[in-house]
Amino acid sequence: MDFANRHTPPINAHITGTSLPSYTNGNYATSPTSNYLGQASTALFHPGTNTQGNLEHFITDIYQKLQKMDLLDQINQRLCTMESRFDSLERTIYGMKTEIGSQAERLDGLEFQRSLVDDRMHMLAIENKELKERMLDIQTRSMKDNLLFGGIEDTGDINENTEEIVQTFIKDKLQISEDIRFHVVHRLRKQPDGKPRTIVAKFESSKDKIKETLREWRPYSVYEQYPQEINERRKLLITVFKDARRLGNRASLNIDKLYINGRLHRPGESLPPQFTRNQDPPNVLQN
Repeated sequence: MDFANRHTPPINAHITGTSLPSYTNGNYATSPTSNYLGQASTALFHPGTNTQGNLEHFITDIYQKLQKMDLLDQINQRLCTMESRFDSLERTIYGMKTEIGSQAERLDGLEFQRSLVDDRMHMLAIENKELKERMLDIQTRSMKDNLLFGGIEDTGDINENTEEIVQTFIKDKLQISEDIRFHVVHRLRKQPDGKPRTIVAKFESSKDKIKETLREWRPYSVYEQYPQEINERRKLLITVFKDARRLGNRASLNIDKLYINGRLHRPGESLPPQFTRNQDPPNVLQN
């Protein structure tokens, strides 16, 4: 008799009794594992079954289920890893949000500083314009006794007596016989068009009388000297000045200020309507 047969009668005798052990009748627990063990023990020790074959099948089934449990462990590890990564990602996102908030506050601060800089730049631009106008005024005042004489023959002699040349010009061309005195007289730099170099003369007195003769007649010209920017302004105003005179208005040009009918003319303003010289101009106070 083999081993299985030798042990079968006692087992069969045991399980054919009034009741099975609590761990074999499938009723001692309600969990899936206890139910499975109870069912397996019932099948193993059931009368007329191949105990060894059932045991091998039972072990194989247990091994397969253990493999599934190992897979569950792997899944659980992966889930733990994913959870850790999510936690790390969440911390990273939180850090990014914090950094973005910090950068936003910094940008707000920079924007405020930029507005302060813009205001300061605006103030500096106003101050610079005021200083520029003051410098122009100072330059203009320093030139108030200067006249420019153009078209007078230029021999190119560095030893020429420019003061004597101007005095001769005033007597011969301007028909002024008075004795004119100067602080300084000299020629300006050579002109690119090849014309004679202009002579600038700074008068001690008597300039006002010569100003009455200021005009241009070829090849000569006599003009007051102004800074370059004042000259550019005057060029723009001279056209308006001539148009105002042509329409019968009273117009006067004082340095870089144009007055029409006693009123300061501002750039972009339209000219007053034409009226006859017999009519009085509008009673407008000079600004």
